[in-house]
Amino acid sequence: MAEGITVKEALDLIVLNGIKVGRVIAGFGGLDNIITSVSVIEVPDATRWYRGNELQITAFYSIKDDVKAQVRVIERIAQCNCSALVLCHTGIFLKEVSQELIDAANYYKLPLILVPAELAYIDIITPVLEAIIDKQKREIEYAFNVQRKMNQIILQGNNIQVLAGSIAKILKCPLLVIDGNNAVLASGCYNSQGDVLLKKVLGDQELCKLLFAADEAMKTLPGTARYSVDIRKLTSAGKYLGKLVLFLDHALSTMENVAVNEACQALKLVLMQEMAKEEEKEKARREFIDELLYGSTPKREDLVLSRAENLNIKVPAPPVVMIIEFESYESLCIKDNRDKGAWDNAVNSFRDKSINIVKAVMVDEKSDCIVVPRGNHVIAIFSVDKEQSDYVKSVKKIGRRIEEILRKDGIVDFVIAFGNQYPLITDIHKSYVEALKTINIARVVFNQTRCVHVTDLGIYYYLPELLTDNGINEYIDSVLSVIEKYDREKEADLLETFKLLLFEDNVVNIADKLYVHRNTLLNRKKKIRQLLGEDPFSHPLKLNYQLVMLFAQLRKNWT
Repeated sequence: MAEGITVKEALDLIVLNGIKVGRVIAGFGGLDNIITSVSVIEVPDATRWYRGNELQITAFYSIKDDVKAQVRVIERIAQCNCSALVLCHTGIFLKEVSQELIDAANYYKLPLILVPAELAYIDIITPVLEAIIDKQKREIEYAFNVQRKMNQIILQGNNIQVLAGSIAKILKCPLLVIDGNNAVLASGCYNSQGDVLLKKVLGDQELCKLLFAADEAMKTLPGTARYSVDIRKLTSAGKYLGKLVLFLDHALSTMENVAVNEACQALKLVLMQEMAKEEEKEKARREFIDELLYGSTPKREDLVLSRAENLNIKVPAPPVVMIIEFESYESLCIKDNRDKGAWDNAVNSFRDKSINIVKAVMVDEKSDCIVVPRGNHVIAIFSVDKEQSDYVKSVKKIGRRIEEILRKDGIVDFVIAFGNQYPLITDIHKSYVEALKTINIARVVFNQTRCVHVTDLGIYYYLPELLTDNGINEYIDSVLSVIEKYDREKEADLLETFKLLLFEDNVVNIADKLYVHRNTLLNRKKKIRQLLGEDPFSHPLKLNYQLVMLFAQLRKNWT
């Protein structure tokens, strides 16, 4: 918003025959009040029409003999943030200015100005309004010129550092541009003293932390007596982009404040452009990593390596894929009926913690890695020493270290799985598919094991392929449907009981898990025998039904 002129400046404009005739008789503490408009008041109770920052003109015609009413006018225009009061035609209507009026003006620091009786209202209104309009015009022109300089820098494709340097020269102060993650994006100074100050600030970690955390201006920059700190937040559409930090050795003038506002607009534009570019790069990097995982990259190794280099991605070689699969908040809500938001936060926290742990362990193992989150998976592409004779032991050692740290959380269940290591990065998808398959099988076969390599599966690795056979699926359905039908009709829990009886021998432990008496469990076992028409708990039939349950669970995981 454009500003006006001060009361002190307005006094120079009140002239008669070329001579300054405005005389301040009270309220000297308000001479720096800003005037943006001029009004005439002759009605005592005109508060509703006051707009603030006005130079009020009056002859007190209607209250020339009422000192108390005159004092109330002073009180009201002061409370409405008016700038000053000019008394006209004194000696004609208002015979004298009372001490009470002077005291009130002094109390409210409202300049009380006397002018000669022969001076007309228009002689005050015209020059003051012309000066205000002229100043506002100059401010607009200045803002336009600053904006044009900023736009030229942006249109010429210069980076944010060049923009920061230009802003520093315009404002004649050192400055920093800090992004939304509290990283210094750019700095600017216009002389050697500013350069020394910036080096001192950036070299002091505690001072940097203070500036990064600060949201408001500082009267004094710690460690200096000369500089204050002005902080301007940079936001766009409600999104925090960063801030402009100015180190000032003087108070900003109106014009300089205009320049700061224009500079902030330019910085926001550049930051938004940079964010958009970075988002595009991140999207391209994400798509490239997904192509590696899904096997949709070109088969030529050199082309893939060249694309990775262009995206500034160092792909570990020879690569191996690790997947950490953790429970989704939906499954946690089903398992434990807590607030959905609480579980969502727990899962997000576990995911972020997993990423940081994987990165830290890989650094400690001196292994290059790429770590990305995908849904309820954290996926790591890494490599182990090519000279290792048994890389499986090496990767499982890494997995057990990660498992040990994650176990301490104890809230979210997880499985860590590894695929094989391959010589080419174009084969990453093979390791990824193996790791994914290993997780699905391990959750069924290795219920208590949290760290599994694909080679640990043995013959189980090939079981899912059998599920493509319609005959096997029909046989599984025929077995399960008998138990499931009984459960529906009797609201029983035979299927879960059947699973536990097939894979555990301790009847007491099974009864505890189902929260039933041992005799109840034995009755259920008897009912299962009756429904199936044979004893599924004795060999060789037991192995048959164990495979049925394994296939049923694998089928559920695959769908």
